Order: sequence, then structure tokens, then C-alpha cells
Amino acid sequence: MHVLGGDALAWESLTRRLSRGEAEAIQLALALRVGPGGLSLRAVRTVAGAACTNTGDKLFAAAVLLAFPRLEPLGQAATTGCARIAYASGLRAFREGETLIAAIEGLPTRPDVLFISGHGVAHPRGCGLASHLGLALGLPAIGCARRLIGASASLSAGEPGDCRPLVDDEGRQLGAACVTRPGARPILVSVGHMVDLGTATALTLACSRGRLFPEPLRLAAAAARAARGA
Repeated sequence: MHVLGGDALAWESLTRRLSRGEAEAIQLALALRVGPGGLSLRAVRTVAGAACTNTGDKLFAAAVLLAFPRLEPLGQAATTGCARIAYASGLRAFREGETLIAAIEGLPTRPDVLFISGHGVAHPRGCGLASHLGLALGLPAIGCARRLIGASASLSAGEPGDCRPLVDDEGRQLGAACVTRPGARPILVSVGHMVDLGTATALTLACSRGRLFPEPLRLAAAAARAARGA
């Protein structure tokens, strides 16, 4: 069933087996549909995170919902699924997206913003996992990742709260390298959907609490591992 308020192509593309060429063409088309930033930080009351782990082709996804800015738990959901394609760099949405959406849809209410462990527009075709899911769900989404796909960048350590613009070899802005934990290398924060980069970085820092990844993602990753039995 198509998620109410979401982009039909984004959703339906996660429910079919596609060739690599077909999947890449869909990503290029969806990159043009990523919505402009309109989310106000003052309007955010809830944040969610979603993460996925696996054993072979069996997927274990979890989502958590937290009050913002207190970051108190409001609910969580977990689900299992089967990967439609083998792992391929840059195509995680087509492998994990449907299972992740099932977990997100299991939350007690729709969040104001969604954190995804993966890329948004910081992707070779401009539509990573965070953008794909944001489009499919019609939700503001933020991508957080450890490294880039298919581009070189210097991610040097700094002081917590430092955020530096991050560009690829062609000078295209991918997002921001944000230091969230003392002594740690920064993570890459990128726009997923319906949020500007400044708001995305501010929310990421506000939710990090001195840890590498924002609390919604940390808790979602722990819940996914628990569902797997790790």
C-alpha cells in the first residue's frame, strides 16, 4: 500500500525487483523531487530514528520515537524482512527501504523529522537512503553517515559542535562534516528531504548528547541488533 503523503515512485520502487540500471535511473529521477527545506527547528516536537541490520538476506529494522528536545522515549517498533537485492554500494534503499518503512510506520505517531543512518543528497546520484525514505513517507529526513560514497573528502577531527561544509571533487556541496563527540572524527550530515542543511546540522548536534550519532539513531541501531538477537 502506498504511504499517504509520500511520493508514489519513491514508494513503489522499493517494492519491486530492479536491475542496477533501473535503480540508478530511479535515483536520478527522485533526486529532482527532493523537497526544499521548510522545517522550522522551533516546530519540532518529536524526532525519530530508523536503522537496519541483517543476517544474510534477512533484515531486522527498528525505529524509535523521542520527544524533542528532552529526547525522552515515546515508543519504538521493530520488524523483519527479506532483502530484494544483494548489497550494492549506493543502492541500500532498494535493499532495506521497504523493511525500514514498515518499522517507521509501526511508531505510535508520525515524527516531525526522521534521522536515517545513511546518506541524503550526499550520494553519487543525489538520492541516498535518507532522501528515498523521506520522499516515500512524505517526511522531513536527515542523513547521517560515517563516510562518503564515491567521493574523497577530508574529515579531520575538531571540537564538538564544529560543522564544516563538505564538497566533492567537483565542488558540489554534499552536506556538512559535524563533530559530535570529543576526540572523534566528524560524521557527514546531509539533507534528506524537506529540511535545509542548517536545520539538519542543528538537529543532529542537539540530539547527539556527546555521542557519535544522534540519540534516535543510536537507540534505533540498538533495537535493530536486539531484534536480530545480537
